[in-house]
Amino acid sequence: MTDKNPNKAKPNLGMRPLNKTPKINPYWIYGVIIVSFLAIQWFTLGSGPVETNWKDVKTMIASNDIKKIVVVNEKEAQVFLKDASYDKYAAKLNNGFTEPAKIGPHYFFTIGSVDSFEKKLQEVQSTATEENKISVEYKTVHNYLGELLNWILPFAIIILIWWFIFKRMSKGTGGGGGGNIFNVGKSQAKVFDKDSRVSTNFKDVAGLAEAKQEVEEIVDFLKSPEKFTKLGGKIP
Repeated sequence: MTDKNPNKAKPNLGMRPLNKTPKINPYWIYGVIIVSFLAIQWFTLGSGPVETNWKDVKTMIASNDIKKIVVVNEKEAQVFLKDASYDKYAAKLNNGFTEPAKIGPHYFFTIGSVDSFEKKLQEVQSTATEENKISVEYKTVHNYLGELLNWILPFAIIILIWWFIFKRMSKGTGGGGGGNIFNVGKSQAKVFDKDSRVSTNFKDVAGLAEAKQEVEEIVDFLKSPEKFTKLGGKIP
């Protein structure tokens, strides 16, 4: 007799299972981001000016090694060496993978105020000729990207921490739809129509003996109601 059951599983005729795309561990992504950020910072430090102090600057001035000084935003002074004096400080400037560009700035230091800086510089160059005096420039620089990152990064870090906490809580409570903290209060009801196939049977939902017994009595009554009417039962 031929089996015409359409729901019967068919044998796998030489078909290979589809290769699932491997999941990427998010911790690898975090690690790559952190390493990239540190690498950028390292290269930036290596290619930027080296921090110094006023004592060393006075020595450079006395040796006639400084070409000019640029005061940025009235807070930081950048030192530019003369081309002939660059090789003299090359070893000190190489504090990373690369050394500052030959055009400078090569050193920087923090000034207390513009007035005090000008006064100290004037005292050091009091005996210098006009030809050997260092030119001083003043400029204002706006680091819009840095200011924007200072505002965005704290919020981004907070959001990332909250997202990580919620994800861990979701996994800890089951990882499914009911375990997700954002699904609290959401209805888990499902809608079925006449074409829907329900794979759940009575064994899957059984558990309360009283409920099972009541359902079985109702089924028996629907099959043979005369059995209960003979015993005195009345149909409501």
